[in-house]
Amino acid sequence: AIREAWGNVVVVTATLLIVLLLTCLMSSSLREDIVSPLQKIMKLIQGLQEDPLSQLDTSALTTKKGVMEVSCVANALSGLSYLIQMSFGEAGAQIIGSSLKDNKLDVDSSGKVVHALFGFCDIRNFTDLTEVLQEDVVRLVNNVGQIVHDAVVANTGAPNKNIGDAFLLVWKPKGGDGVSIKHVAENALRSYITIILEMQRDAGLLRW
Repeated sequence: AIREAWGNVVVVTATLLIVLLLTCLMSSSLREDIVSPLQKIMKLIQGLQEDPLSQLDTSALTTKKGVMEVSCVANALSGLSYLIQMSFGEAGAQIIGSSLKDNKLDVDSSGKVVHALFGFCDIRNFTDLTEVLQEDVVRLVNNVGQIVHDAVVANTGAPNKNIGDAFLLVWKPKGGDGVSIKHVAENALRSYITIILEMQRDAGLLRW
């Protein structure tokens, strides 16, 4: 009877140790693959709330075991932020940040006066181009859009909106009152010069 009792004690002790070990392993795995990435996702959302135009770096969300759900959430968040930035642009950045912060959109709030330089870029003869190129016109617009966006961003501007063949661009004084409107105007002019030069030597546009 004593030997049987000791045997039961050993079995119960071993079972408890195995359960405890498995619990620790599962806890560590959950913390590494689920909890930690979710915390990083929340930090990314907070960063997007503070600066809706910031680029999200989702590389830190990659886990060693590559949990599919976490990767899907990270990719979806990155894609959503990119679409929001492209749709609303700099003009809607403050609205987006306020909406993310307060979890609501106040349509009755008053607007703000913004001092800036606005530029307009249009693809000439777009109707004729559409008839000739058919579905390839999308590739042409994307190619032009890439050149326009790169030139404007490189000169402290922001593509505000594009509708079909038209691009609305904006340059706002950044860095406080010390930035003169002359400096902003020079950046805008430099952007247009860059756009013209790049379009004249871009291999993708020359073949059209």
